Amino acid sequence: MSSKFYWGLAVAILVCASTVIFYLSSQSPKSLNLAEQLQVFRTEGVPEFRLPMINLKGEPLEGALELKQIHSKIIFINFWASWCAPCIQEIPSLLRLANMYQSGERLTILAVSIEDDVNSLRSFIAPLFESVPANFIILHDAGGAQAKTYGTIKIPETYIIDSEHKLVMKVVDAQDWLGQQFLSFLKTRLGAP
Repeated sequence: MSSKFYWGLAVAILVCASTVIFYLSSQSPKSLNLAEQLQVFRTEGVPEFRLPMINLKGEPLEGALELKQIHSKIIFINFWASWCAPCIQEIPSLLRLANMYQSGERLTILAVSIEDDVNSLRSFIAPLFESVPANFIILHDAGGAQAKTYGTIKIPETYIIDSEHKLVMKVVDAQDWLGQQFLSFLKTRLGAP
């Protein structure tokens, strides 16, 4: 076959692909960019959710937790997964932070696993979480649907919200939550542990 044939075929494929992309982009609803979405979270609050709670054996508990049930001064919504190495690295720091502020209603940490399979979650949780304070709650967001609603694109991601569920800060990637800068931030919001 001649090179004209291949060039013609390549042009035809390119035109078809461009047409399909243009059509699909014109059909989908316009979504907010990340900056706009975060501004909405700051002014109107983060999306409400209702997710199943998981016990320390990795088994679902009766009922589910709704975000509107939590009224702490500061709430962490931490999206993570057992297959995520930075998430695994970050969890001990979150647990120590929860232990520091376990008295009163000042801090609640919602550890939201985006595992598809609850069995993977179960095998991960049992050895890692020997005990957790009452203000550290493990939730299951099967398939990450709620994480997508929040605009989470990389895990771990933590949304720090206030008692009115308005965004204070979004933190991407694993953190040392006991670092001096972050503890100073918490001290101004919550007082000393």
